[in-house]
Amino acid sequence: MKYLLIMIAALSLLSAPALAAQGAKPDEGQLLVPPPMIEPANPDGTRCFFVHNNAPYTINGSVLSNYYTNLAGLKGRATSNFRLASGEKKQFCTNGPYYNGTRIGFLLRTVVPIFSCYTVAQGTIEVMGEFDKDKKSKTWAVCQ
Repeated sequence: MKYLLIMIAALSLLSAPALAAQGAKPDEGQLLVPPPMIEPANPDGTRCFFVHNNAPYTINGSVLSNYYTNLAGLKGRATSNFRLASGEKKQFCTNGPYYNGTRIGFLLRTVVPIFSCYTVAQGTIEVMGEFDKDKKSKTWAVCQ
């Protein structure tokens, strides 16, 4: 009986750090994909990026800033809608407000949203698409 209690105590001490780590937030060194290097903003404070449609069809979408509160106390956010033909590339510039890590919201849609992500406001957001054997389309973007 004495040995059983010692074994239970030893197991609980060994498993406590593992259980505590499950709820802990990982630090930057534990991330599988490191966060991208953020380029400095333009002199006017804006950040510019491109959206490039690599899909074999036209896409519709939106670029979204984080929410802000205006002087009247109302919440809002900046939204820019776009429509890009296959192979088309368009530049967007924003001065925020941004989500964590200088990220913006990116949304692709038909009548309803079909893909969304938060991506860094720099470089090029590549939109990909393909048709399967049943002629159904699959659309996504490469987000950072």
